This record gives sequence, C-alpha cells and structure tokens, in this order.
Amino acid sequence: MKRLFVFMLGSLLILAISGCGTMKEKDQEVKVLPKEPKQELSVAGIEKLHEGYAQDVSPDGEILLFNWDEGIPDQEPYDEMSSPRTLHTLKLSDRSVAKMGNSEIHQGNAKYSPDTKNIAFLENIETFTQTYIMENKAGAAKKLIHKSDDIAVSVAWSPDGKQFAVPYFLANDAKIILYDAQGKEIKTVAQSKGTKINPYFFDNHTLLYASLNPTGPVTIMALDLNNESDPKEIVKGTNFAVSPNKRSIAYLSVNQDRSRWSIKVDAFNSDFKIGSTLSEISVKDGTAQMVWSPDSRYLVYSNGTDLWVLNPETGDKKQVVSNMSSILNILWAGNQDIIFSGIAKEMAEKDNHKIEMYRIKLS
Repeated sequence: MKRLFVFMLGSLLILAISGCGTMKEKDQEVKVLPKEPKQELSVAGIEKLHEGYAQDVSPDGEILLFNWDEGIPDQEPYDEMSSPRTLHTLKLSDRSVAKMGNSEIHQGNAKYSPDTKNIAFLENIETFTQTYIMENKAGAAKKLIHKSDDIAVSVAWSPDGKQFAVPYFLANDAKIILYDAQGKEIKTVAQSKGTKINPYFFDNHTLLYASLNPTGPVTIMALDLNNESDPKEIVKGTNFAVSPNKRSIAYLSVNQDRSRWSIKVDAFNSDFKIGSTLSEISVKDGTAQMVWSPDSRYLVYSNGTDLWVLNPETGDKKQVVSNMSSILNILWAGNQDIIFSGIAKEMAEKDNHKIEMYRIKLS
C-alpha cells in the first residue's frame, strides 16, 4: 500500500523452626509464605512519534530506524511511483530526526547489524529489487550488493553480526543468499521451488524461515547452514516469532480452506521439536503481526485494527490499542516501550493513508 518486565518475584520459602520450650520440645514447623503475585504490565501512555514506517530499533532501544517520504505530496496517489520513502533515524529521547541518505525509489526492510555499525536494506518498486549495505552514518555511501527482478521483502542478521540473509523469489523459484558483514556474497542456500520469507537466525549457524511450497501449505523450516541438504520442518505456519529465551514459538496458523486464522504459541526446544500448545488465539486474517517482549513473558500481536498483549503461560490478554484503520508492524524498544506503525482510522476516513509511528509506554 501507498503504501508492548519482568518483575519475576521468586517465591520465598522460609523455614521457621521454633526454639526449645522449658516445659517440652515443640515440633519443628515449616511455614510457607504465599507467593507475591506477578505484576502485570500496564499502559502508562500512548503517543504519536512521527510520520513514517518503523523498520528497526537499535539494540540499546534508543534509536528508531524508519522510512519516510518527508511529507512530500504524492501527485499520483494511486500510482506505484509515489514519493520515495527514504531511510531516517529518530532518537526516542528527544525525537530528533536525521536523514540517512537519498533514493529515487522506496528504501525499506532495513535492519541494524547487532553492533549497529551497518544497516542492510532493500530498495524496490514493484518487482524490481536492489539490496544495499551502508555504514550507520547519516549521508554514508550505500553499497549495492544485489540487483535483479527477484522480489525480496526481508533482511535478517546473525547474532554475531558476521552475516545476514536475504530471501529472493520470482515466479516459482526461491533462494536465500547469505552475505558477510561487508555485503560480500557468501553462498546461496535453500534454493528450490516456491517462496521463502521471514528469515530468522536461531543462532549463528541455524536459519529459520517460512517456506511456501507450490503444492502444499506454508511451513516453518529450520536449516542447518553446515548441513544445507536437510532442512527440518518445524510446524505448519506463516508469520512467526521465536521468544528471546528460545523456548517458545508463536506463529500464524490457518485451516485448510483459509476461513479461520489463529496465533498459536507452542513450546519447543533447541532441536525444534514442538511441545505443548501454551496459547491459541483467533485472529481476523493473515495480516496479524507479533513480537515478543525482551523477557519472553509477553507476546504483543495485532488483530485487525487492534493491538493486544498476551501472557501465553496464563492465557491472559489485554487490549492496548483499538480502532486503527490498520496496524502494519510492531517492534519492541528497550524493556518498556512498544513501537508500532499504522494508519489512524480518522485519517483513513478522510482518504489520508499516511503511515504514522506510535509509542506505547509501559509501567
């Protein structure tokens, strides 16, 4: 389209042993103090940050990377050649904005390297894709590392920052290309028929992704980059998010006739074996987005025009945003801020589809 801490209070077990009486010895007693209830999150406030589409948050939670058209009016709002959205940064402490560079076409799908020294991103319009890497400095030169008619919609860095992955697909052919931190191509993996999206490095040597086989359902796969010939099927699902503690996976599931969508949260282990289902929540459609809190306690997800926070262990959920026209993505900034991009309903009703970024401050 023109285009939400952990206060894990451990339970206290106290042994109270009575002393010896002068008349006779009392039995030893064990007294167990009741557990203090875990404090659930609460919303301290919601604020509009800026126009634009959030792309990533720096690991320290201080800088928001986003793309924005700089408010330039779109002369042809229904044409693909809209005003280009270029990369900018926003300092969350004072909302100061810096422009990272220039482009005549849209820049997006941008991700910081773990050390924030580099940014990998895509420039695209329709099916034309260019992949770039640049230093994380305003005005730094961008380095073109891939140019083709393939479609690419996501970028993922390995935890050690030594490589990043970009999946490409065109018609029925798909592949994932790995690049080093300087943008040099390392190798092509997972080359097959179908479509591969949403890459995620489980660790430095294992890549998870969603694979759409032309003759079957979308499946979340795990690929050992040291044994590329044997990708492992984890579960049937599309959009997915792995908890930071690597003990749970949340994914979007749909029934065979695509009439019922849900987000399922399953336990799983380092061998990618699915355990019990912790929670399952119905959602309106396949546009649902999700992200885990840094402590792995909460899953923030969108359901149509609303934003919710789920505690998968208890099944408790809390609505934190309602009545948007659309919610496009969700990010977590630091420990107590949720960032999301969306279009406000009142603006859409005026035929204004500007994407804006919002911050939910938690307490």
